[in-house]
Amino acid sequence: MSTCGSRTTEMRLLIIGALLAGELASSRPVAAAPPPESPDALIDRGLNLRRRGKPADALELFERANSLEPSARAIAQMGLAEISLRRWIDADAHITAALARHDSDWIENPKTRETLQQALLEVGRHLGRLRFEGTAGAEITIAGKVRGRLPLTTSVVVEPGVIRIQAAAPGHQSAEFNATVAAGEEIVAKAELVRIPIVPLPATPVAPGPLPERPRWIPWTSAALVGTGVAAGALGIAWLAINGNGTCDPAPGGTCQRNYDTRLQGWLAVSAGAVLVGAGVGILVWRGHHERLSLRLGPSSFAAAATF
Repeated sequence: MSTCGSRTTEMRLLIIGALLAGELASSRPVAAAPPPESPDALIDRGLNLRRRGKPADALELFERANSLEPSARAIAQMGLAEISLRRWIDADAHITAALARHDSDWIENPKTRETLQQALLEVGRHLGRLRFEGTAGAEITIAGKVRGRLPLTTSVVVEPGVIRIQAAAPGHQSAEFNATVAAGEEIVAKAELVRIPIVPLPATPVAPGPLPERPRWIPWTSAALVGTGVAAGALGIAWLAINGNGTCDPAPGGTCQRNYDTRLQGWLAVSAGAVLVGAGVGILVWRGHHERLSLRLGPSSFAAAATF
């Protein structure tokens, strides 16, 4: 900035300082002296410090007053002290916040509001502004401080110069980029993030588990059924073989009656043997764990029931 420009700025600041330390202080209605540690007393002491050229000490008193009782007057005085300290971003935030409050006659006074608006314009000449466009939901971080998520309804105030910006959103690749902003300038910063493609994970082969242990009764039961079935089948074949046969010694001219009628028993025995052999083989190859087998054998019938 040129020497002429610097002097002009200094003169503006001196004029604003005089207005704010004098006219704004006098705009408060005259009343009895407040208690020493009340918010009004702290603000009055801070104003005296500002007139004596001690804005840092005055700022501490204004902050104490605002912590005790937040008010437009305390917040505005904080911003005005920050102007003297050239803390432009803080000054912009506090004066803007004070103008947005309507909690006292002090802030509603037209002269007070006009003076604060002049101060805000002066602060704006020392700051840049970023207006963001881009991916909805992206979180914007400037100098390590989160400034909000897109879409932002207002511009972001920054110190002039090269600004490092970070943008991040769920499901998108994060981005970092620089923006150069001059004092008193507003520029558009685009934060368009690239969506991360969803890649399906490869299927993980599942190793086959060990086969369940075969109960010990299976081979024994299978062998017993097969053995019984073979024996029953052999008995049935024998009964069929001797059916209609017999031994006799008839007299000459006589007849020999049949001594054996075992056809029915033979077929029943053969059938039962086949069923028993099939059940034994079935149990041997079955790998379940809930097998139940019941057999009923009678002189002229056979029944088998199995549940697996």
